[in-house]
Amino acid sequence: MIWTSLLLSQVLLTCNPTDGVPLRFGFPLPAERLGGGLRLRGDPRASLQWRLLQNRPDPYTGRVWVELCITSSGRAGSGRRVQIVAGGSGPTDPALGPVVRRVVQSREDADRRTRVVCWRWQTGEVDRVEYIEFLTRQVYLEEEFGAGETLTLGLDGGLDGARFSGSGIRTRDWRKAGVLPPGGGLGREFRRHLVALAPRLGQLRALRDRGDYLRSGGIMTNLEFDTSLALARLALAEDGAGRGDLLRWALRGALHTVGQDLDAKTSLSFAHGSDHRTGRPDPGHTWLSGILLVGCLAGDDTLLNAARRIARGLARHRAAGDAETDRIRDVGWPLLEMETWLRFAEDPEVEAGADRLVSELLSRWDEDNRVFRFGEGERRSGVYAEPAWVTAGCLLPGLRAYLRRRPHREVATMVGALERRLSDLVRNGRPGLPLRYWVVDNQVVGQSRQVGMPGGFMLLEGLPLAELRRCLDRGMVRDALLQVPREDDEDLATSFSIVGRCLWILR
Repeated sequence: MIWTSLLLSQVLLTCNPTDGVPLRFGFPLPAERLGGGLRLRGDPRASLQWRLLQNRPDPYTGRVWVELCITSSGRAGSGRRVQIVAGGSGPTDPALGPVVRRVVQSREDADRRTRVVCWRWQTGEVDRVEYIEFLTRQVYLEEEFGAGETLTLGLDGGLDGARFSGSGIRTRDWRKAGVLPPGGGLGREFRRHLVALAPRLGQLRALRDRGDYLRSGGIMTNLEFDTSLALARLALAEDGAGRGDLLRWALRGALHTVGQDLDAKTSLSFAHGSDHRTGRPDPGHTWLSGILLVGCLAGDDTLLNAARRIARGLARHRAAGDAETDRIRDVGWPLLEMETWLRFAEDPEVEAGADRLVSELLSRWDEDNRVFRFGEGERRSGVYAEPAWVTAGCLLPGLRAYLRRRPHREVATMVGALERRLSDLVRNGRPGLPLRYWVVDNQVVGQSRQVGMPGGFMLLEGLPLAELRRCLDRGMVRDALLQVPREDDEDLATSFSIVGRCLWILR
């Protein structure tokens, strides 16, 4: 009985509220501790309300994301720590919450559909967010919106303010929860460089554009390489005053992707172009990891539902390339994104889609040359041009995630062969990193080794951790990565995203 009591009173998370403001945020807690409910300790004037965001635990951490709502009737600025403890009240329907009550109102006119969500706090505050879905092309608030786009208003209230970013949870707790990998020292200098660059990305100001960025030539990035994921991960990995800004920018980017950059028919993102919706919907430019992470952090059902739609869209649709033009990214990115979703939820449709992609990869494997053969790499001479940074940065992480969920001897053999080839090329003693190489008759006959390129970070994403550490101990390797991207990079937002999305820089 004493042992049971100790388990129920275990501290699961400590928050440090800012100036006593109400909090509403997501965090993954141990599923085995939730059965007996949750309560607060440390401030007798504080109140807690919680609900599940995830229907089953993460199969690798045993944790489940929950939304936590906390208020205190005490004076602002008291600075008292609040501990979330096992053993207390169960989950609450957010429409009936004693701490905060969510009220949803909807209406539909001939040309638009509107949904207003209000969170009414017991302390008297009211947060309000309005989602306006345009059913026809029209001008609204002096800006033009296309049919199928959604404008989100009120972000400086509940979603984008202190509720979301003011919990004061330390980086060590995000690592302990499995949201970030263990460690932290390996990529610290690279993370801090990115955090310093983040305010210079130049987020667009117009309502329709807000959350997106420009690349060279006036092209909308459409958050290519998952800018929201990069911003959110950096925020959690670096304690400090700038965390709130990074989280808010990540949320704006995720909402922009859902509102402006998703095709309603396919649930795929439009590729970057002169406007948000001028490129074609493209599996090789569709990411859900940032939307899913930010949706969990903000406790936002709109984003979580969007991540599900995207995952199923990726499971249904393949790129339209032919044998001469198909690309490895059109298989690699969808596989990685679908596996990210399958870690969050059971989804037979998405599982079947991932299985189909792996079957396709098995059929494309050239064992002699240790490459997956796609049209983009075929040359008339018989030489194959391998885009190593894409294979290493998206396909290998996707295959590793697949193997973790579904062990497969042949896939494991292919992954091992690719890892050994990459390690040999990176550590060959020459300056730069081999972002591309050319192979024929099982021989590497040429390399494109580059210094100061964002793709170098994705190349190292393909290495096993032990080998990565050995490579980063080499001066030539680190020299190829320092101060990347540059502040004057004409594609700064895209380069930032390529570097910031890499998991290894969080280690």
